[in-house]
This record gives sequence, structure tokens and C-alpha cells, in this order.
Amino acid sequence: MEITNFGQWAMVAGSAEGLGAAFSRSLARRGLNLILVDQNESALESLKKDLCRVFNIRVETIITDLAKSDSPSLLRDVMEQHDCGLLIYNAAFGPVRLFKDLSEKDIDTTINVNLGTPTRLIQMWLEGRQDKKTGVILLSSLAGFRGTRLVVPYAATKAYLWNFTEGLHYEYQNKPYTFAVCCPGAIGTPNYLGTKPRPFWLAPIPSKPSDVAEYTLRKFGGQLFIMPGRMNRISHFFMSYILPRSWASGLHNYVMRKLYEA
Repeated sequence: MEITNFGQWAMVAGSAEGLGAAFSRSLARRGLNLILVDQNESALESLKKDLCRVFNIRVETIITDLAKSDSPSLLRDVMEQHDCGLLIYNAAFGPVRLFKDLSEKDIDTTINVNLGTPTRLIQMWLEGRQDKKTGVILLSSLAGFRGTRLVVPYAATKAYLWNFTEGLHYEYQNKPYTFAVCCPGAIGTPNYLGTKPRPFWLAPIPSKPSDVAEYTLRKFGGQLFIMPGRMNRISHFFMSYILPRSWASGLHNYVMRKLYEA
């Protein structure tokens, strides 16, 4: 399916850098105008200038903290003003830390950014779309397929997102709406690299953000669950269908311990 089938405008939430910026460039390359959302104002404005200069498109920016309760209505209003037909919700929060060491703010931000805002935004937005072609791409993670030490709430929210997307897919089958959830592994973004994972022989090789974005957009419309990276797909098959869950979860958490714990 052509990504341009959903109109002239797309929104990318969490777009200032990393995978969000890669999605923005991929969409701009296809000629779509963009609504870019992030709280990093300087990085977002820099990306806007670059996209306008290179691709000659229109770009609107929304500088906001997606943990705030008024974010869904703010984003919905701007989307409706531009008749925006495509949403890529890339924003996420998940500090690498033992669960007992997370602050109340850490937990609230994880829940609001990863679950609350996209859930409320999509419900509000779809109410006004009626029978217009509409596309939604949510970003989950391979971490969402099993409980994961050091990112316990984050991994749980990612499990919610792929179940949430699947439910929307079946509930809106009679509407011209297309849903997909991208489930990547490690990506070489500033956020991931900033966690400083230690190298060892089972450490995942991070994918390039541009590769993940392009693969996702190419598969959108043909796959509900999109898993970029051949090795990620092989690993997922092995961990989900060959090993017993207890073994797969044990191996997965062993890797996390070796990556981050002394």
C-alpha cells in the first residue's frame, strides 16, 4: 500500500531524533507534509529546517510533553486542522533501572507517554475520521513479548501496544482504516546508545533507524505485525516457537543482565 494513500499530511510523535526523525525523512522523501511532535524544541526545529530545505514540503511542529493530560486533545486538534490521515506514534519512555529504583514520576511518565496519550489520541482522532482513509503505526518492541528485567514497566507497555493495535485492526475491519505495529529490536538511536549497553557475544547488533523506518513503511498495509531485521525475525521465531517460554524468558533476561548489570 502506498503511504500517500492517506492524504497529504502525516504526524510523527516523538520525531526530534533517532527513529522518529528517520520516519520523518522517509515520509518527506515520499512528498508528505508533516506534523512533528516532540519536547526537544531545538532538535525539532533543526529537523524542520532540514526537511523543508531538502524536500520542499510543509512542516508544522508541536512542542509538548506527551506525558501531559492535555496532549491528546492538542494533537487531535492540529491533525483535524490539516485533515491528517496518517499517525506514527514513535514516542516512548523507559529508563533502564531496577523496578524498585523507579520514581513515581518515572512510572507515571512511562504509563502516560507509552499508553495513555496514544490510546486517548487515537480514540479522539478516529471519531472525526468517519469513512476517510486513515493509517496508524504504533511502535512496540521485541521486549514486549516477555517480561524484561531493568525495563519492567516499559516492556509491559510495549506488550499493550501490540495487543491494542491488533484489537483495533479487528474492530475496525469495516472501515477504511489500516493499522500496524512495528516490533523492532535494538536500534542505534541516541536513547538506546545513551543507556551504554556493555558489549558481549550475545549482545544485539543495533539496527539503523533509517532501515527500520523504510522497512516499516514498505510493509505497512500488508502486515499487521511488522518486525524489521532478518536476525530479529529469526530470534523471535526461535524464542517464541522453539524454546519453552521459561527458557526463552530466562535467556532474554540473562542478556539484559549482562548488558547492564555489574
